[in-house]
Parts: sequence; C-alpha cells; structure tokens
Amino acid sequence: YVTLTPTDVKKTYDGNVYTAGTATASDTNGNDLKIEYQKADGSWTTNPSEITATNVSDSKIVNVRVSAGNYEGYVNGTEELTITARPITITGDGWASDQSYTGNEYKKTTYTVEEANAENTRGLVAGQKVNTSYEIKGTNAGTYTGAFGEKFEIKTAGGAFGIGAEDVTANYAVTKIPGKLTITKAEIAQYVTLTPTDVKKTYDGNVY
Repeated sequence: YVTLTPTDVKKTYDGNVYTAGTATASDTNGNDLKIEYQKADGSWTTNPSEITATNVSDSKIVNVRVSAGNYEGYVNGTEELTITARPITITGDGWASDQSYTGNEYKKTTYTVEEANAENTRGLVAGQKVNTSYEIKGTNAGTYTGAFGEKFEIKTAGGAFGIGAEDVTANYAVTKIPGKLTITKAEIAQYVTLTPTDVKKTYDGNVY
C-alpha cells in the first residue's frame, strides 16, 4: 500500500553544511505516514536536517523508513548524502616565449590559484588559502619545467593569526600545471671575442 521515494543530495564541496534529502511517501489508503531517517548513532529521527555533511569524508548513505498506524513493519529505503571533491588548478608561472641565453639566470617562484567560478563548483573556496612553494629556473640553453614543493595544503581562514584553521585539502581534486622555460642559444659573436696571436720566427730548425 505504501511507496517510499528517497531523495539523494549531491553537492560539490564549498564549505557549506548540507542536510539529508527529504524523502516522500504515498499510501493508497490515505493513512498518515511517518518517515524516519537513521542517524550515525543508530537512532531514528523525523527531521532530515539532523543528518549533515560538509566535507567529502562526511558523505554517507542514509537509511530511510516509513510506517503508519494501520500497517505492520516498515517500508525501507536508502538515500545518498554526497559531497564530491572540488576541482582546482594551480598554475606555475613560466615564459610563454623562448628566451635567449644571456649568461644570467632566469627564475620565477610565483604561481596562480584558480578562483571560484560563478557556479561555485570549482576553484578556491572564498576565505580559504593555498600553501605551497614553486620554482622554475635556468641559465644555460635548454628546456626547463617548473616544480612545486612537496608540501601542499589548503586551509580555512581560521581566527586571529590563522589559529584554528582547518586543513581541507582532502576536499579538493588538485591539478598542478608547472610553467615552462626554453632558453635558446645566443649568437656567439654577441658575447665572445676572439683575439688571434701571430707567431713569427726566423727559420732555425726548431718546431714552433
């Protein structure tokens, strides 16, 4: 007699709190129905907002059941409350065009963090910060690729001086794009001076 329709909730991580979906149920006999949701401690509640998720690790499958006074037992179902990883791209600086050899070092240590898009489904969440290092450098003719440091983290702002900042790196799907540097060979005449030295001897049988 009773049909239960769970409601999935799927959101990209954005730092907000999301609640389990509100299931619906119908009864061909018109009875009052009671829909319940199972919490993490095993207890049941009629309020889906008591079941929440903010981080990817909070994602869960929620058990749902419906009952009515004139029926025995329950109609059971499940619904998903899912927080998916947020795509973000970190782009290391480099040189778009070839650079000529000068004998001096070319070097950059800056990088660009993708900002949140209009839909707020990718890029850095407002108020959060990327902590990492990056370097690309070269002196001699050749092709070079930048490198990010081993340490990489994304943290919430926290309180004064960053106290209480939360590491939320696991909520992101990170793509790192290092910059490029190509140093081309210079014309030798620009930098090298050749000074020939004549040798002039009167013949005396020796090798000069």
